[in-house]
Amino acid sequence: MIYPSTNELLQLLAGSVLLGMCFCLGYDLLRISRLLAGIGDMPFSRPALPFPRGMNLCFSPSRGWSSLLINLGDVLYFLLCGATLAVYLSVANHGRVRWLALAGLAGGFLLCRVTLSVLVLRFAGLAAEILRFLLAWAIWVICRPICLLWRICRTAGCLVGRAIFSLWLPLYTQWKMKRALGQLKQFYHQKRRTHYGTT
Repeated sequence: MIYPSTNELLQLLAGSVLLGMCFCLGYDLLRISRLLAGIGDMPFSRPALPFPRGMNLCFSPSRGWSSLLINLGDVLYFLLCGATLAVYLSVANHGRVRWLALAGLAGGFLLCRVTLSVLVLRFAGLAAEILRFLLAWAIWVICRPICLLWRICRTAGCLVGRAIFSLWLPLYTQWKMKRALGQLKQFYHQKRRTHYGTT
């Protein structure tokens, strides 16, 4: 059995602490994505920003869908963390699990949670709201001319269609009447020939 040196143990501890901090920041990113999507409870009060009318990009899924998405995100996050930890231990410690690595992982996660994560989540809420505000205005600026052009084309098409219909209907009615009168005249002459015994 090969015993690692002190330098290798210190490297393993430092890497575990950094990996734990990365896990914590990854979970913070997951929470920020939930803030952007409007899933779950908001840990901050939203600033009153002037969003375009009808485009505040705030999704409000039902409680069942919200719980499903939150649980699905947590499951995927922990699966990814487990796979990353397995790869890290395989590379850094030849696949052996040491309590030192697990302690460093937990310590790094808690250290990041009480220091950097607090700042990230405090400013991430405001940043998410500002990003949502800028995205809403960008979509509005891009889509507004297209919507106005569509309204103009639709109005022009309706006017042209009405004009064509108003011009075409009398001509069609006149043609139908001439055709009906011609058929009636032909039927009258046929009956007259039959009555007088002519062919």
